[in-house]
Amino acid sequence: MIFCKNLGRVAALCILPICAAAAVEGQALSPSERSLSEHLVVPEGAPLRVILTGKVRFKRGEPVHARLVEPVYAFDREVLPENTEVIGHVTGFKSASRWVRVTSMAGGNFTPPREPQLTFDTLVLKDGKSIPI
Repeated sequence: MIFCKNLGRVAALCILPICAAAAVEGQALSPSERSLSEHLVVPEGAPLRVILTGKVRFKRGEPVHARLVEPVYAFDREVLPENTEVIGHVTGFKSASRWVRVTSMAGGNFTPPREPQLTFDTLVLKDGKSIPI
């Protein structure tokens, strides 16, 4: 019985220095030094939720203007704020499947259904700075 009472005290005494060391280790760098040592990079292929701000002509090479719907984060920091302008162009078209074409013709729509493929290559920040992506 005495062994069980002392076990809790011994465990607390062993854990306390470890927690204190972890707290001191985390405070070794000031917040400004920590931000300088981190490189915030959005991983390649990360989806960007955008909304088109202008009309898009279905021609290859036509410019496309959009803006971000929600901010983009790297780790726990905001890298791109909401409403950042995104500029790109139409790179090609994806043809619809045979079934989609048949059902649209059966409904009286004889326009060939196609989906434009868009590529965004420039970000324009609020201060006017352009960043190629």
